[in-house]
Amino acid sequence: MNKFLFGLVFLASNSYASSSLSFNTELLMGSSSNKLHASQDFDLEDERSSSNNSTSYGIRFGLPISEYFSVELSKHFYGEADHSYTRKIPSGLINNNNFESIPVKLPIETDALKFGIKGHVNINAKLNVNLRVGLANWRYKQHSPAMLVVNDIQEQNHSGRDTYFSVGSEYELSDTIYIGIEYSQFSIKETEQGTYSADVTYSHKINDLSLVLGWAF
Repeated sequence: MNKFLFGLVFLASNSYASSSLSFNTELLMGSSSNKLHASQDFDLEDERSSSNNSTSYGIRFGLPISEYFSVELSKHFYGEADHSYTRKIPSGLINNNNFESIPVKLPIETDALKFGIKGHVNINAKLNVNLRVGLANWRYKQHSPAMLVVNDIQEQNHSGRDTYFSVGSEYELSDTIYIGIEYSQFSIKETEQGTYSADVTYSHKINDLSLVLGWAF
């Protein structure tokens, strides 16, 4: 994926014939859908899924490298989604079939630093449609989806890198200001190893719908 992105940048920059460059800054505000699943195959055979929404926002910078392509760097905050649930654990004597319900609060907060390529096609003088693809360096602030199941994984340094894509449309309000709408998606798939417990495999699919306000300088 890295070689693919750098190849696009190289080809597009070599073909750029415009005499002027513009620098774009964008603010994004929207809503994210978070779908989680975690499982571990130890004696407990624990498995759980959860889904919830969160408010998202971000800032993005773009630099055109051809008439139809730009390189972009963005920081996106996908907000805190509450994935609380109730866990039943044995109570009293062993094998007495009595269980106690314990509430577990699991707020999962995710952000990502993204680098990618944007391509666009003009529908008319003011309206375009666009496609983005790149790498998302994601990070969990504290809890990761691994905590949906019983484990002894440490709650820190949960981060990684996955590909993202988005589709959208933009409309020019003036020579320097435009508005837009964008749908983006990326999926996290990880396996984490506990100190004593079995490995935990989890997935986290983030679908985001955002409004965009941009300035061209």
